[in-house]
Amino acid sequence: MKRLTPIRAFLLSMTLVAGFTFAQSKVDQGKPGNQGPWPVTITGSGTGGGSGSSVVVTDSPCLAPRESVLVFDGGNFTPCPVSALAGRRTVTFCNSPRNAGSPIWTIRADGLAPTTAANTAGQDFALGDCVTYWMGATSDDGGSPTNCISDTGSSSLKITECK
Repeated sequence: MKRLTPIRAFLLSMTLVAGFTFAQSKVDQGKPGNQGPWPVTITGSGTGGGSGSSVVVTDSPCLAPRESVLVFDGGNFTPCPVSALAGRRTVTFCNSPRNAGSPIWTIRADGLAPTTAANTAGQDFALGDCVTYWMGATSDDGGSPTNCISDTGSSSLKITECK
């Protein structure tokens, strides 16, 4: 058996390193040229033991919900809610299951007017459907209002805003 000389050991180790280098799988993070670990941004911190820190993520409860009801009068669209809660984080809309018949509410959160036509923009809600919109920092109070319309007069839309 031949003895491994320092030169052979060096060449063997370089061959192994080169093999591992070429055998890595490419992860481009969805953007060509970005390889390596994923970029992670931590916002906020908690207290941790030792020299590190920890991040705790929890759902913030709705401490003071404001509930209202919008009853469609059969006319044009209406801002919903009519007067927004200052500093709200979320707003939830529910097509009341107590409505007579099967009214469909259409909601637009981009400030534009919804219509009851089938081929127009907006989210449609059948009887008993609900949706929650998360309000970003720019849409809390000075952003685009949400506008609602129903295809049936005297139908109710339940609205819950949360701070």
